[in-house]
Amino acid sequence: MFHKRQRERHLRRTRKPSGAQRKGAALVEMAFVAPLMIVLTMGMMEFGRVIMVQQVLSNLSREGARLASLPEATAALVTSEIEQQLVGLSVVGGSVDISPSDISNLESGTPITVTLSVPAANISWVPNPIYTSTATLSAHTTMRREGR
Repeated sequence: MFHKRQRERHLRRTRKPSGAQRKGAALVEMAFVAPLMIVLTMGMMEFGRVIMVQQVLSNLSREGARLASLPEATAALVTSEIEQQLVGLSVVGGSVDISPSDISNLESGTPITVTLSVPAANISWVPNPIYTSTATLSAHTTMRREGR
């Protein structure tokens, strides 16, 4: 008789919850986990986009400096080419700075620097970005002018 009571108490303690109780627990767990997962996913997307655009700026500054180093290149041509590439890659609000500003009559061997910059808030896929709202992405490349 004593063993029977012990066994009944043990069974009551180890019994699995009913289906309705388990569904309620899953709903509460999901209510806690879902917002965290959404925020983490959006954050990964945001920083992934920032890294991608930084790489694009780096590549375009190199390509722009290479174009600017050619003897027949002008600052307007280089700026136009870079801006066209930025638009094609959905990067809006970027600025192009070429130093010196007039590259058409430079001596061979003169360094030319192409600097690209874009506010990180302009490239965000997230509305009202928190972490990247004040940051500016930039890249610059310097190459020497080639001879004629």
